[in-house]
Amino acid sequence: MTYRTLARNVLFSALAMLALGSSLTTVPARAEAAAPSAGVQVAQASRYGPYATARRANEVAYYFRSRGLNAQVYPEWGAYYVSVW
Repeated sequence: MTYRTLARNVLFSALAMLALGSSLTTVPARAEAAAPSAGVQVAQASRYGPYATARRANEVAYYFRSRGLNAQVYPEWGAYYVSVW
């Protein structure tokens, strides 16, 4: 084996072990946020889409409105999205 072949093999092995080691790391546990007090309401908006037609976006919005939520359809770059809150 020449020096270049040996160096290439060592470098390739080190990079492979680095990639393997980084994929096997554990994800730390998330700290849970404290529950909001009784007087505070948390509003969370969700976005659904993209839908190809305004008709389908309005159907999805109607579904959420029938469940008692607020929904708004808006176009963006040739597609339609539904915001629900």
